[in-house]
Amino acid sequence: MAWCADARAPGVDGPAAVEGDEGTRRHAYLKAFAELRRRIEWLAALPLEKLDRLTAEREVCEIGRSSG
Repeated sequence: MAWCADARAPGVDGPAAVEGDEGTRRHAYLKAFAELRRRIEWLAALPLEKLDRLTAEREVCEIGRSSG
């Protein structure tokens, strides 16, 4: 499968760069975890056996670009 030309790696704000108190940093990690988990769930739910290659690539790229 081709890589998305405009894909961000991984497309989620890096929580390690967040400064502040422990609660602020914890919130950043939980937010990143939730976003990655949601994208993985969407990816796992794709019916790849029913999609042609180009459609599958578009779907995967869209998941990578999605937010919130």
